[in-house]
Amino acid sequence: MSVRWIGRVWESSPYQGDRLLLHLALADYANEEGECWPSQRTLARKARCSERWVREAIGGMIADGWVEIVEQTIGRGGRTLYRLKAEATSSLEDKGGTPEQVKRNSDASAPLINRQEPSLSVTDFDAFWQAYPRKVAKGAALRAWTMLSRRADAPPIGEILSAVKRYTSATTDPRYLCHPATWIRAERWSDEIAAATQPQTPAQPSRFRNAETFAAGLRASGRTRAEVEEALQGRPPEEIAAGLAIFDHR
Repeated sequence: MSVRWIGRVWESSPYQGDRLLLHLALADYANEEGECWPSQRTLARKARCSERWVREAIGGMIADGWVEIVEQTIGRGGRTLYRLKAEATSSLEDKGGTPEQVKRNSDASAPLINRQEPSLSVTDFDAFWQAYPRKVAKGAALRAWTMLSRRADAPPIGEILSAVKRYTSATTDPRYLCHPATWIRAERWSDEIAAATQPQTPAQPSRFRNAETFAAGLRASGRTRAEVEEALQGRPPEEIAAGLAIFDHR
């Protein structure tokens, strides 16, 4: 951190609001030569804005002449080396504009995309955790949630809670619910879930039906209950019980 560069930004920066906060964030990481290489994610966290907004805003600072790119690494995990400028000569000044005009232009530049707060936050995790019935591997679920909350296309918490309700109501046994971290990573809120169906009563085995038919036939022929019991001897107890139930049902 260079106190000198932070002081220069406070004194000279033409920006206000979010852009000034971003300018100060760059200065906070600068060395004595004004060079810094923070990631866009880090800058977004410092400036309380999205990564896309950071890219747009730095592009504007470069166009205004307050920042320049010294070196840029392309690819995953790559960092850009920036150099802050103590003074800037913008295109407006080159064309005869006054510094005040340059400042107004910088502050009133075209609106940037996605400057608003994200639709999902890390603090919303508590509501999700309370709603999800299978509470296992909370740490993994929180990590998955944190990654999701950083995405520009993350759904709002209300949509997720509604999806959790649909998902859990369609499963009769909680043991078959996936882990909450898996649910988040698999984007299960977008599933098209059919309503749960009631379990069907299993068909009665044929041997029970045979015992019942046999007992019904004996009753029709005028046999007594004792005679039916004797005729059913040798069968398993549950078949005897089924046959006698049919005989007793008059």
